[in-house]
This record gives sequence, structure tokens and C-alpha cells, in this order.
Amino acid sequence: MAIDLHPAVHTVAGVLRGIPDDALDDPTPCPDYTVGDLIDHVHGFCLAFTAAAVKEPLDPETANQNAKGTAARLGDDWRERVPRRLVELAAAWDDPGAWEGTTAAGGIDLPGDVAGLISLDEVVVHGWDLAVATGQP
Repeated sequence: MAIDLHPAVHTVAGVLRGIPDDALDDPTPCPDYTVGDLIDHVHGFCLAFTAAAVKEPLDPETANQNAKGTAARLGDDWRERVPRRLVELAAAWDDPGAWEGTTAAGGIDLPGDVAGLISLDEVVVHGWDLAVATGQP
């Protein structure tokens, strides 16, 4: 049951590129995240679920470090780096084998197809959160 993540990630990449610097401290529909925090969360889940797709889970230290988004980690290159990670995420799930067997993400073992659906869900939901928070379609 492979699903094409590319349309969703390209849409969210466009939203990311449209976020002005002065919006990074603004609230989002996710009560625990500012816009900047949520951008970092998107980066973190891209790393985790790309690793899940290729069946090479992140080491526990990296996974723990990326579990909670924080704007303090964004850096100056986030408008290029995070969209690139989104594209890498979609490309990893292009492989039919990513959707088969079992994998792990966030320290949880789960079926590959479930991990793929969670990946898509994260992209769509948090892309919507960022669009709403920054007044974008």
C-alpha cells in the first residue's frame, strides 16, 4: 500500500519558504509549539521517518534530541534544509519495501505501512498548522 508523499511535501515546502522570520515566535494551532518550534519538529520527524523508511532507525541520542521541536536549533539555513528533508522523506517512501515488514520510529516498533501513513499524517497536519499560523493557504 505505497502512497505518494511528494504532493504533500511539495505543498508544505512551499509553506515553509513563505514563512517570514518575524513569524517564528508566533503561536500555532499546536499549543505546545511556536512557528519556529514546529518547523524544527518537522525537521525532526523527517529525519526519524526517513530512517524508518530505509529501516535504519536513528540512534537513541539523535532521536531523543529531535523528539521535541525547538526554534533554537533552526539555524539560518532552515528554509532550504527543512524542505530538502521533506523531499528526502518522500523519496524514501517511494521504495515499495519501505511499506513492508516492520520498522521503528520514535523508539516504537511498528509495521512499515503504519509508519508510512504516520509520515504522511505528520506532513499534512503540521503543514496545515504552519499555513494557518502564518496566514497562508
